[in-house]
Amino acid sequence: MPGKQQIYDALLQDIIRGEYPPEAVLNEKTLMERYGVSRAALREALVDLRNENVLRSLPRYGYEIKLLSQDDINSVMQYRMILEMGNLPLVYQKATRQELESLMDKVQPSHYNKSEDVWSDWRMNTEFHTQLHSLGKNPYINEQIKRCLSIQNRAFAQSCWDVWHKVRIRFTEERHQKLLEALLADKLYQAMEMLEQDLSHFSDAFEFTI
Repeated sequence: MPGKQQIYDALLQDIIRGEYPPEAVLNEKTLMERYGVSRAALREALVDLRNENVLRSLPRYGYEIKLLSQDDINSVMQYRMILEMGNLPLVYQKATRQELESLMDKVQPSHYNKSEDVWSDWRMNTEFHTQLHSLGKNPYINEQIKRCLSIQNRAFAQSCWDVWHKVRIRFTEERHQKLLEALLADKLYQAMEMLEQDLSHFSDAFEFTI
């Protein structure tokens, strides 16, 4: 039987994917039947999702999805900008040439999925930033960047719910390539300019203001 982490991951992904409408009330009985989990494991997962502001508890009814406000989205984008711009000099100092070249191989056009799935570009963009900043070798910064990306994952989904599969946001590999090229050429300032442009693209795409 699935444990707490498995039901947490499955439920969060279903929320992000728009399987549940924002106004839906999620109750334990229905969720237990759908995911085939014990009440104890489900409750632990629901408590974690509530503590992370994904769900709001409705006493005697269940849980409802808590939408991110415009202020929430802007705040996490500001925080992510500060974290990533601050961490890039660490990446520049600590990443080996082999590590940067390995990441460069992953952002070549042949590696990018050209599917029309609205999530394909976003997943690749998220993976790139996660891998890039892991090269700074600071686990505390890495954890905070992953948390920001998780929240933005919800923001991305929330923006798509009303027009699912009708939105096409392109996170192209070009900026990622230029950023890595600058790091490999020992041009930190240029790399930081490319990173700032890449981070701003998320805000511009959805008309979020930083």
